[in-house]
Amino acid sequence: HSKEFLSFAWSPDSQTIASSTEDKLIQLWDVVSGAMIGVPVNFPASPFCVAWDPSGTQLACSSCGGYDEPTHRHESAGIWILDLSNRHLRKLALDIWGVEIRWSPNGSRIANGRYNPQSNLLEVFDLRDAGSLSQLKGLGFWTWGYCSDLDWAPDGRIIVSGSQEGRVNVWSPNSGKLLRSLEGHTSRLVNSVSLMPDCQ
Repeated sequence: HSKEFLSFAWSPDSQTIASSTEDKLIQLWDVVSGAMIGVPVNFPASPFCVAWDPSGTQLACSSCGGYDEPTHRHESAGIWILDLSNRHLRKLALDIWGVEIRWSPNGSRIANGRYNPQSNLLEVFDLRDAGSLSQLKGLGFWTWGYCSDLDWAPDGRIIVSGSQEGRVNVWSPNSGKLLRSLEGHTSRLVNSVSLMPDCQ
């Protein structure tokens, strides 16, 4: 890679790493040898985040694109699914800036932290119909704030998210409701969140 790394993600079997960079490339790496696997995949814009599906056969990729002030749109921004068997990119959603993206444990849904000046949302896409299942709204999402990180519970029943107002929010991906907001951080930004396997 010739430019800055933006994201790394381990494959489910821990044998491969996917990386994304500012030069609009996604690359796979063999963990043991350190060698690149195949040629880099060209992406429409800088892929801000990559995430493996549970089967290890696909990557979800989000891009920031370039923000166009007059139209309030992120050019080339959106979410794509990369099929690793044939390196084919499929568009899932366009004109949104995906900051963080994660697959559900059963691989049927994708959660995305969206950012733009008009809307900061946590969205869940159902891949079975490729439509937006819900837009999760709740306390503390300022107009300029965004979802800084997110994680699914192993059973897929809740999502936790970090945010720019110092809260950890717990959501229902089925109803779109905010179940709980955990406060106590003195810093404004919660950079990372992770659920324990027992969700307690």
